[in-house]
Amino acid sequence: MKASSGEGRYLLREKKPTLPCPSVPVPLLSKKREQSATEYGPHKVIGYVLRRQENNIPGDRRPSFRPVKKYFTSLSVMEMLRFLHLDIQTKPMKTLISTLIVGIGVCYSAFSYPIDPRPLRKLIIESEYIVVGYVVKVVVPDPAKNRYPSHVAHIRVDEVLQGEIGDDVIKVGFSPYVICPAPAQYEENTHVIVFLDRHKQQFITHAMSYGVKTLEPDEINVYKPRIREMQTILDLKDADDRFIQTVEWLVKCVEHEATRWEALTN
Repeated sequence: MKASSGEGRYLLREKKPTLPCPSVPVPLLSKKREQSATEYGPHKVIGYVLRRQENNIPGDRRPSFRPVKKYFTSLSVMEMLRFLHLDIQTKPMKTLISTLIVGIGVCYSAFSYPIDPRPLRKLIIESEYIVVGYVVKVVVPDPAKNRYPSHVAHIRVDEVLQGEIGDDVIKVGFSPYVICPAPAQYEENTHVIVFLDRHKQQFITHAMSYGVKTLEPDEINVYKPRIREMQTILDLKDADDRFIQTVEWLVKCVEHEATRWEALTN
């Protein structure tokens, strides 16, 4: 099919089957073609825009897809659905859209914090090392070097509850100025139980803020037997016995205020 004249020369010259396209604003088309936009499917609109751009660009420069991108980004959600031939008035489409809206809301609530909470039981399972110690000092390197992590905690090792560490003092890097997820925080002259991993020969805190517990000495004395008990429970071979023992262990955690959160989170 030959184009007659004027802007018609930009249309496809061969007659191809077209899809019904609803009348949506087409900013890059003339008024004449905008009025008859329902005659052309999405593939013809895109082809028309590219050919029109090609005719307006001198030389050997190839046409880009910027006009097409600009056109589609200018559409609202409802216009886009109509453009893709999705009838939003049908019951299946209404159900789909409602499900998507509810799903997005649920996901937003569920993942508002980037990592899952790590109660004591999970920390014991996942961490390579568990150390009871005392934060001797926190060193802040030269900020001009822009190092990560930005701070280094020097921790005196009082007792190793999991893993093998031969040093009397270990260095754990952390960056206290990270906003989200909440980073590990170490303060000088505090007693801590830390859950650590080793990465590139350096100690890092497991699970960010969940992996360091700043406690009073009497609270540490509550945590230590719970950690030992859970390590014993995890070594049990029988699944039913392990489940029963875990429930009893959670009850023990609830009984003391220091470990109550650890049980309730499970």
